[in-house]
Amino acid sequence: MGISCPAASTKHVAPATCRGHLFDEDNHGWLPRRTINSLSPTDTAYIAGLIDGEGTVTLCRKHRNENHQLAISISNTEIELLHYVLDAIGAGKITRKRTTKRHHTPSYTYALYNRQALALLEQVSPFLRTYKHKRAELILSKYQALTPKKREIHVHNAGHA
Repeated sequence: MGISCPAASTKHVAPATCRGHLFDEDNHGWLPRRTINSLSPTDTAYIAGLIDGEGTVTLCRKHRNENHQLAISISNTEIELLHYVLDAIGAGKITRKRTTKRHHTPSYTYALYNRQALALLEQVSPFLRTYKHKRAELILSKYQALTPKKREIHVHNAGHA
């Protein structure tokens, strides 16, 4: 019998990892992955292009009383494209955006936060071509000095050539 993953497109998944989540056997629950994959040069350039064209690189707060956190997001109406990004990076989440009108096409957002987002920026920043390149460079040079060091996020080598 497989393990049900909240992010999977099928109800049961046999492996202990599923679309950016890890199964915690001690607590019998899904946990977000703390690492991201090492991207191939092609995936790195492609994801950088998606961030340049459809994405954001920003510092945000989810709630007023919280500190700012680094966020990278990509919005699109093609959920398959965002699943490709999620699978390539190996971390993050996809959410459905609210539609304000009935005739609007459903839209989705892939998002990655904090140290995982920082690890992604380290990989994609050389390929960014818009103002997001300067923003990424500023974040990479200042972010770790200005934020408390909680846990290191390491890039997981998924065997890309």
